[in-house]
Amino acid sequence: MSKEPIKTLADAAVSVYMGNAGWMPQGLAELTKEELLTRPSKGRSHLWWIVGHLATSSDIGPMMNGSASVIPEEYKKLFDMETAPSDTGDGYPSMSELMEVFKKALDNSCAAIKALSDEQFNQKTGAELPEFLAQMSRFELVVGFGAHISYHIGQMVTILRKLDKKPWPDM
Repeated sequence: MSKEPIKTLADAAVSVYMGNAGWMPQGLAELTKEELLTRPSKGRSHLWWIVGHLATSSDIGPMMNGSASVIPEEYKKLFDMETAPSDTGDGYPSMSELMEVFKKALDNSCAAIKALSDEQFNQKTGAELPEFLAQMSRFELVVGFGAHISYHIGQMVTILRKLDKKPWPDM
């Protein structure tokens, strides 16, 4: 969370977006391959896919203002919502690489969000998006994608607890 006072819609949007992302569990890069492939239940997503999905879906900069995506194309093919998580993790980037892409995606998104005027936040993006997203204003998209991050972090916490791991060292 930012210590800066909220003065604009952009400040509020970044605070919401990064506030959700700030709950990303720590220590994921230290987990074994077997642990990364743990699912909360049969047929559900495992940690590795969830982190890859968050890394690739969190770059909302292109939706906000048409900026270039920072996500490698091959990652998008591995982790979009149409793909099923691999049972082996073969071909997946390392957890460290995915966490770096997640950070770049957040940075790109925040830069795009900060560049918007209050008026632009109330407008639809004009980007080619699935119908349910195309109906939303930019501000609604930021809040929605922040909630998306929180949803998947909740899944990750469930899996980490199943593994008897602490999601955050001090908790």
